[in-house]
Order: sequence, then C-alpha cells, then structure tokens
Amino acid sequence: MHEVRDGLVMALRRWPTMAALAGMMAIACVVLALVLSEVFLEVAIIRGGRQLRERRAVIFAEYEESPFGTFVGNDPVRLLAEMIDRQEAYTAVLFNMGLGDPAFNGVPRPVVLFGDAVTDLFPDLQLPAAVPSAILGAKLAARDLDSVSIAGQTIPVVGTLPAGAAFFDPKSGVLPLDHRIVVRAPAELLLRLALIERHEALSRAVMTAPAVELVDAFVYGCAQGGMFLIPKCLAGEPPPVLGEWMMSAAMYIVSMLGFLALVLNAFVASADLTMRQEMPALKIRQMYGATAMHVGLRIGSFLAAVVLVPPVALLASLAVMLVRFRLARDLVGGVPPPTGPLFMMSAVILSFVFLWARSVRDVLHQDRMG
Repeated sequence: MHEVRDGLVMALRRWPTMAALAGMMAIACVVLALVLSEVFLEVAIIRGGRQLRERRAVIFAEYEESPFGTFVGNDPVRLLAEMIDRQEAYTAVLFNMGLGDPAFNGVPRPVVLFGDAVTDLFPDLQLPAAVPSAILGAKLAARDLDSVSIAGQTIPVVGTLPAGAAFFDPKSGVLPLDHRIVVRAPAELLLRLALIERHEALSRAVMTAPAVELVDAFVYGCAQGGMFLIPKCLAGEPPPVLGEWMMSAAMYIVSMLGFLALVLNAFVASADLTMRQEMPALKIRQMYGATAMHVGLRIGSFLAAVVLVPPVALLASLAVMLVRFRLARDLVGGVPPPTGPLFMMSAVILSFVFLWARSVRDVLHQDRMG
C-alpha cells in the first residue's frame, strides 16, 4: 500500500498536467465509444466495397432515364430471379416500393432486399435468415407493426435492427435504416412488382462474376422494354459513388484513430518525463530494499490514476446509462448499444497493461536498476 500511495502522490505532484491528460484521455474514449457504431459502419462500407470488387461484381447504370410507365418484359426478370436463387446476384428496391399504395399510408417506406448474397456481403446488417421476413429500424422498435404487405404477400416482422444500421448500395451510397422497414423477399416476388418497383429492382441488380452471355441477355431483355442499361464491372475502376464512399470511410477511420493516437502519445511522452524525474527517488528506494515488484506497484498506481481510472469510470457509467435507456421502451429505438463503451473499456485496459509493462521495463533497465 505504501508504494501505491507513493504512485498516487507522483500523479498529484503534477496534477495540472496529469489532470489535463486524464481529461483528454477520458473525453477521447467517451467520444470514440459513442461514435464507435459509425466507425464500424465505415469499416463495413470499405469491407463491402472490397468484397464487391473481389467478386468481380457487375452493376448497371441507365443510359438515360426511362420514361415513366416503361414496361420491361418478364424474361430479364426471370433471368435475374434465377441468378438470385443461385446466389449469383442480388437486388433491392430502396425508394419506390408501394408508391401510390394506400396500404403504405402512414407506414415507413420499406427497403426490400432480394437474395442471400446480401447477407454474405454485409453480415453487419444482422438480417434474419428466414425468407420472407421483415425487420424494423432501431427507431421504429416501439411501433406496433407485426407484418407488412409486399406485392400482395404478407410478410411477418421478426425483429429490430441494431441502432445505426445502414445498407450500402454501390450506386447510391449509404442508406441509413433507423427509420426504415427492411424486408427480405423471395426472388419470385420480382415478377409481381409494380412497374416502377420492377424498374428499380432491375436497375439496382448486382451480379457477382457473371458470364458475359448472362449480362448480354439481361441488358438485351431490358432494352426490349425500353430500359437501356450499361454494365459496369467493379473489378476495374470503381464508379465515382463507390470510390468516394470508400475514400470517405477510410478518412473517417484514420482521423478518429489519429486523434486517439495523439492523445496517447502525449501521455506516453509525459509519463517518460515523469519517470526520468523520479529516477533518483526510485534508485534510493531500491538501495533501501525495494524490489522490482515495489517499483512496478508505484509506477502502476501512477499510470492507473491517469490513464485507467478516469476513462474506465466514465465508460462504465456511460454503459450503465445506455443499458437503462434501452430498457425504457420509449427510448429503445434512439439509443446506441452499450457495446461501444465496453469495447473502449477493453481497449483502455489493454493500453494500461502495455504502458505499465513498458514503463517498468524502461525504469528497471535504466542505469542498471534491474
């Protein structure tokens, strides 16, 4: 206990600097814990974009916007449905499902996904395995919805998405899902979609490493109905939207990690200076019988007072508050999960252990103290 007390005294003697560093560490950890879901989302964007490129995915752009009411025959729709069933493609209706349908009055616009390839490419969405099924966005969790109707089929609601969930579309970018209903629909429903819904589903088709003949047949079938599509292979140069989102995600992650690294580096430099200043006292303590364990306890208590206790205390309080808020039904949809604070607490503890071992090693080896 004497060594622990002396370590705390080391921190208190430099309280202005140590308090500032402890505050910076605590604030940085809390901010990262709150935005960690955003960081994971950006990571998912980069991973999803990379997987699309690795799988030589092909997307389609319209040569010119087709006139409203353009009817594309069933042949390209059947071709797409067959590829979806073979897990060689997926598609989505993001914005046009149920337009003009009275059944959707007062109901959030659903996002309809076709194909198991979506769950393989974007596992962070935590979509249900059952098809058909629907899942509510986090901020719709309190709404009394037990089913939705898509193309005349009633689809049950089976759960809620995690807060901050988003779908990445290689043409449109990131689509937040907190206020949306996400539906996993069977490919057979493509043939029963309304004209504008069918049009969007065909234009958002994503085929993974398709044969040239299949792409040609799909483009030709759509062109027969007046919908002119231009295929684009993502294995080459990515389209501007995909490239911009991947670059933005990478910059976001680098900036957040860089901020924490700067704060941690400032503390490491200050801790090294403190150890050098305390070296005479530590050498005297060793001359009077202090062992490596005593030196380690003093250094550990000093580091804990600055880099461990303040951030962990704040993060633990934050995690408890998030759990309590999520248990309240009226707030459950708008509160981030407590996984962010828990993850950051683990990171802080690991950082403390690393700094402790490093500082003890440096002190014991300096001037032959070990």
